[in-house]
Amino acid sequence: MWTNNYHGTRVFGTTFGHSNATWSDPTFIALLAHGLHWAASK
Repeated sequence: MWTNNYHGTRVFGTTFGHSNATWSDPTFIALLAHGLHWAASK
């Protein structure tokens, strides 16, 4: 996972999530939720 600030816009990315096992992992879901929340916050 990575984050970036591109000209004042927050960007969150991940290469994880390509398998059903990843999407059923509560830790991955929590990281994804926190990353999306961070990117959407001002």
